[in-house]
Amino acid sequence: MSQQRVRAVIFARYTLSNFKALYGRLRSSSSYSKDYFQINAKAASIVADALGFAGDRVNLSYAWPDGGQIDGYLLFSADRLHLGWETNKPPSPWRVGQVGSNPETSLEGVADLQAEADANAVFDAINGRNTKPWLIAVKLAGESAKLHTRVYFENPPAEFQDRGLDQLPSEVVAAIEALPPSAGLGAIGWEEPKKREPRAPAVVKAVLEALEREPNVLLVGPPGTGKSVALEDLREHYRSIPKAPQFDPDSWPGNWTDGSEVEQETVSDLRSEALVFHPAYSYEQFVAGLFPSSTSKGAIKLEAKAGPLLSLGHWASADPGRKALLILDEFNRGSAAAIFGDTLGLLDGDKRSGAGRAGSYISRPYPNQEMMVAPIYRRDQAEEEQFDSELRLPAGLHIVAAMNSTDRSVAPLDAAMRRRFSVIRVGPDYDLLTRRLLEDVGKADRDLPSSQSADDWTPDDVALLAVRILRTLNDRIEFCLGEDFLLGHALIWNAGIGDTAERLRLLSIAMDTKIVPTLRTTFLDQDDVLAVVLGIKDSAGVFSDREATEDTLGYWRSAPSALASIAPKRLVLREIGAFDPAKQLRILLATARD
Repeated sequence: MSQQRVRAVIFARYTLSNFKALYGRLRSSSSYSKDYFQINAKAASIVADALGFAGDRVNLSYAWPDGGQIDGYLLFSADRLHLGWETNKPPSPWRVGQVGSNPETSLEGVADLQAEADANAVFDAINGRNTKPWLIAVKLAGESAKLHTRVYFENPPAEFQDRGLDQLPSEVVAAIEALPPSAGLGAIGWEEPKKREPRAPAVVKAVLEALEREPNVLLVGPPGTGKSVALEDLREHYRSIPKAPQFDPDSWPGNWTDGSEVEQETVSDLRSEALVFHPAYSYEQFVAGLFPSSTSKGAIKLEAKAGPLLSLGHWASADPGRKALLILDEFNRGSAAAIFGDTLGLLDGDKRSGAGRAGSYISRPYPNQEMMVAPIYRRDQAEEEQFDSELRLPAGLHIVAAMNSTDRSVAPLDAAMRRRFSVIRVGPDYDLLTRRLLEDVGKADRDLPSSQSADDWTPDDVALLAVRILRTLNDRIEFCLGEDFLLGHALIWNAGIGDTAERLRLLSIAMDTKIVPTLRTTFLDQDDVLAVVLGIKDSAGVFSDREATEDTLGYWRSAPSALASIAPKRLVLREIGAFDPAKQLRILLATARD
């Protein structure tokens, strides 16, 4: 078997306590009574995560070269995790025996003694040789709950020179050296090379397809339609997975490769940054600016510093295989054209630099001043690096921005900026909402029950009603104002929990606290339009709630006679959550009715 990526390494000192657990239970001793290592709190999270521990116990196996394997377990007991094995059957590489009799034995000593003093003498003899053994268990990425066991030495004996601690990756050695003297066991872990499934798959798919054609994408849509979630998903897609050591489970020394030396796919050739534009955000923060800093003598000087656009572009330009993502949320809340400034002319795909083409360029801001590259953005491992005097944007730098279509309190994007972005409209996703709310998605096309009694409705019926309400309201809004003002599916995203009564309650709360307040703002001082959108058809005015039509979301209240000549009727909206499930259902049905 070849080298494989390491998920975690567990390391244990060869202390008397650990020796006793490995030596086995003695009939006449109460101190030789364990078949496990206790895992301290600091190492517990690493070990549990690596072995998939989520409850009281995980069954696992210990393995070593030439097919050796035994069963073991990870168990939570007495407020601690226990890493154990069958009684008197620890992993062979960790047991004492006659060195040279088999490949797995590296700890000289007589096994199966029954007197505590004799067993202690075996430990004293090993300790007296000053080889300082460490017990190692390696968990590989992508493998089931299996630990590959070895022994390494701080001072390896002549026959085990290939099993010295210096054979281990530098990260593991550093973790071992950092283990407090009082701790008998530690662990170090690396991230699994896998990424989370997107929560807004349709939007992410559309953006990734657009980025294959153009380097800049703009998401435009009402609030609650998943734009910010899609940006988070995209950042996950561009997330760089740190390199991890490699280990050969079929080799006794392990044939380790240090993580810094590993060539792994292109996972380290991805990077992302996320920003939120706002009215105070500027070119100097985004591209480059002069910022005060102190000198060694305590004076103040102005230092040229690069912003995220220059920094990510510099990093991505080192190799055509590198991909960098710059996320810009609330794109129209700042003055986008002013923030980009002269770099606007470099945004077009045909102006970008890349394999075989230099691309367009402008002079770097403050070309006569030294501008150092931050370590994480350097093209290589150089100790120091300056920005080039010519500023180019590489093809591998992708910019994805998002803005709310309903926000009229900020200036619209200027035409020069907008034309440099592929615009993707993001609206409410009824299919995604249906899959979220329904327990049985296969019955999503059925009609709602004809009964208005909550007792005759299932939880999935209420889920379908929620989707129906959102779709109906949006149909009305689109005719009144257009698609920029539609309601997003996130407004009722959490209405799919519990039984029928609980779902009616959650949907009513969503109506009271999210949908109605949004519509009040959208149709400010337009009660007549708001009434139409909410399905309130009775336009006759009344003087109190008792006189109003039952089972509707609202009613028109007439002004008192003294104000009747100057005050118009006002729309009064009821709080649905204040009613019982039966009335909640009737009001919600009336709202959804065409």
